[in-house]
Amino acid sequence: MRAMFLFACASVALGTGIACATSEDEAIAPQGAESEPVVADAAADAPAADAAVIEPPDPATCSSAGWCLTPLPDADLTLIDIWPFKGRAFAVAVSASIGAKVMEWVDADQRWTYIDDNSQNQNGFGRYVGRMWAPNEDEVYYTVEPGYVYHGRRGATWSWERELLVPASVVAAGRDTSTPVVNSPESAALGVWGTSADDVYAWRADTIYHRTSVDGGAPEWVEDYVGPGAPNRVFISGAGGSGKDDVWFSGGNGGTDNKIQTCPLLLRKTPDGYRAVVDGTLTRAGTRYSCPARPDTVELTGPGASASTSYGASGAMVDVHVGSGGQVVVLRYASTLTRLIPEDGGYVSTSEKLFSPAYSLSSNFTFTSLWVHGDEAWLSGAGLLLQGPVGADAGAFGVSSVALTGAPLDQPLYRIRGTDDSNLWAIGARYAFHKTTP
Repeated sequence: MRAMFLFACASVALGTGIACATSEDEAIAPQGAESEPVVADAAADAPAADAAVIEPPDPATCSSAGWCLTPLPDADLTLIDIWPFKGRAFAVAVSASIGAKVMEWVDADQRWTYIDDNSQNQNGFGRYVGRMWAPNEDEVYYTVEPGYVYHGRRGATWSWERELLVPASVVAAGRDTSTPVVNSPESAALGVWGTSADDVYAWRADTIYHRTSVDGGAPEWVEDYVGPGAPNRVFISGAGGSGKDDVWFSGGNGGTDNKIQTCPLLLRKTPDGYRAVVDGTLTRAGTRYSCPARPDTVELTGPGASASTSYGASGAMVDVHVGSGGQVVVLRYASTLTRLIPEDGGYVSTSEKLFSPAYSLSSNFTFTSLWVHGDEAWLSGAGLLLQGPVGADAGAFGVSSVALTGAPLDQPLYRIRGTDDSNLWAIGARYAFHKTTP
């Protein structure tokens, strides 16, 4: 039952269709852009007939799977998160030259434009950004270090307000525990998500906040959950859910900054409060780690569930979605897709691990994002997109190619999101791909 998904970028030359794109040294022109004609030297001998005008072909901008490049407003942007709608999308990015930026894409215009007020780059802020979320096309939230949540509204121009989730004294003391782990920009423990414009959550490090009106006043960020602290330090990495009464948070528990040596954590909030559905105790014996399940939590089964290994324990849960039938689908670091299936008032688990021989047969390929639509799952990683049925073995997953000219895509794709199978986005360092065909 358990198959391994194998691929290698070196097989591009053999026509396997592995995710590849144009090299950074090639200029990407908009589709349909005209080139200057090559005109023969008038002083040279030429036949009586007019010399043919030769125009080079436009560089490819769409892959065989329908992933099309969109032109970015600056070349060095690294897109970290995106929130799409039909006809438009919002994205948050960072750049070494201009800092943190927020952009909007409009299908009718076929371009990205900046919509932020640049205050997120004041006083040295903006080294990294976290997750973003939008309840509608005229309102957007995003997060930026050292723990700000920005809320923007569309008008004649965009208006922005920001709130700091933690006391300024914590920031001043340098205790910024939301910083990215393992130096991955997509993994900051800082984000925002909601079920509606009136039900919004944010998280930073081990704390979850709920936007709540206190004593009839204006909504403010109120602590809703706080992790247990050392030695079992918790960090939150993502959120999802089916509605106001069914909200899930993914993350890790382990007391270390290394996601590999971290136990998986999955919290569920219902009207009865928070409950840990998946949680383990990080246990070390020499160089080996394990994550035995805590009492009253789900015992993970399948590849890499809780086995002792010199490479680390189970790994944090980095993304969570609630799929059809109430099943919960989770991406577990570094390459495991886990399902929690409702059964007898609780859950049973099943897992599939996706391997890559690009480094060695014992190495995991790292995926950083999961998106689920119905019974279909999409994953993004280092220049690769996978697609497959949620409940299938790993061998049923296949590559959705972003190959353009055959050169490997050597940049990570940090996030994949969509509204349906004809409106998908995959974004990362210097790339924003849009797929509008099933």
